[in-house]
Formats: sequence, C-alpha cells, structure tokens
Amino acid sequence: MTRIRIVPVVLALLLIGAGCSLRPAPVTPPAPDERTVREAPPAATSTPEAPPIREPEMVATLPPLVDWPVWRGTWFDVKYPPGFAARVGAEDSAFFTSPDGKVEFYVYSPLWGGDAAADVGLNSATERLVDEKTQVDGPTTTHWVTIAAKDGSYTRSWVDIKDDNFGSPVNHAFGIKYKDAAAYAGWRDAYLAFKASLVQYAD
Repeated sequence: MTRIRIVPVVLALLLIGAGCSLRPAPVTPPAPDERTVREAPPAATSTPEAPPIREPEMVATLPPLVDWPVWRGTWFDVKYPPGFAARVGAEDSAFFTSPDGKVEFYVYSPLWGGDAAADVGLNSATERLVDEKTQVDGPTTTHWVTIAAKDGSYTRSWVDIKDDNFGSPVNHAFGIKYKDAAAYAGWRDAYLAFKASLVQYAD
C-alpha cells in the first residue's frame, strides 16, 4: 500500500483554504492586580482670581444731625459734618471740605433769585462737561450738572432749584465734589443729611 506524505507547505495551503490562519491569536493581558491600581490625580485647574471689588471708603461714625455744627449764612442756616472745614463762597454760599480732602459739599441760598455759576460753573480750561439735564415741574425748574476734571482728579455734581411760586424766582443750589466713586459712596448719606438741613430765611 502506497503512503501519501503531505509536506508542510501543502498542509499550510489546505488549512488556509479551510479558513484557518497561521497568525498567532491575540494575547489578552491579565487583569491588573487591584493592589497596584492607583487613581490618577485630578487634573490641575487654574481659575483666575476675580479682581478685588473696591468697597466704598467708610467715613467715621457721625453723630446725630442734631449735634452737627451749624453754618449761618446771610439768608440761611445749614448743618455740616463735624470735622469738615468751612469757607465762604462767592456770594450767599459756602463750601465744606472733609478732613481727608476727598469730598467737598456746597450750598448756595440767596434771599431771592441768583446764579450759582459764579461758584460752581464749568471751568473750560481744566474741566469738561459730563452731563446736564433740566426738568420743569409746574413753577419749579431743576437743573442738574456733572463736571469732571480733565486730569481725572475729581468729579463734581450740582443741582440748582428755582421756584416761581412767589411771583419772583427763589432759588438755591447744592453740590458735591469727590475724588472717586468710593469717596462719593462713603459720604453720600452725610451729603443727603446736609441738604435736608438747609433752612432758608425771608426778609
């Protein structure tokens, strides 16, 4: 009986034809030992810090309004915060400066009509007009003005109120000059109390 010898090359061809592959099967790596598995550290994050918010400059605790000093003008009285330096304005007016020089209050109260511009009008050489508005409500005309220094060293606002109820115009004005928004916020309540304290006289 004759024996058939299948050489390796022929055997390989037969296996390929039957759908077999001579490539080695992929090796699945063993699962890592739980004792050697460590959690990856969290990714580093860099959150930029928000710029600090500038708080209003706090003023010293002020005594009640009844204890404030009184400035007596020719035709008016007004109270101003203790420690402020007072000085006479151009006419029927006065200025009051805070101890640190960052805020200044202003009042103008003539007997009848007048013009506060002599004290607080725009100085075009060193200042610029920021805002201006006029409102008429019956016999009362209110005029608001905001002015800023060209070098940015201060801002000032003033309001002039004219009342024609008496047949002849009667007016008064208030103003505040401040170094920056923080100084204004810190002294705002004192400024409102200062305005409310005005007492006008008649002849």
